Amino acid sequence: MGSQIPGITALQKRYEASLGTVRAAQEILRDEGLLRTAQGEGSFVLALPESAPVDVLGKLRAAQAAITAAIEALENDR
Repeated sequence: MGSQIPGITALQKRYEASLGTVRAAQEILRDEGLLRTAQGEGSFVLALPESAPVDVLGKLRAAQAAITAAIEALENDR
């Protein structure tokens, strides 16, 4: 098992995101086989599975770019 990621509340505060957005992001990562969540333990980053499609990293980079752009837009609106 890999590194533990912050909890939902910490992610909400850090990214100024709604609970639904954070949960949806975690669900996508679980569906892609990149995250394991256990009640009472937290969420952990998993190694990229051998069976994962080649475009998983591309999807993650696109998601990161979209999140970064959204954060910058929020910061510019302040």
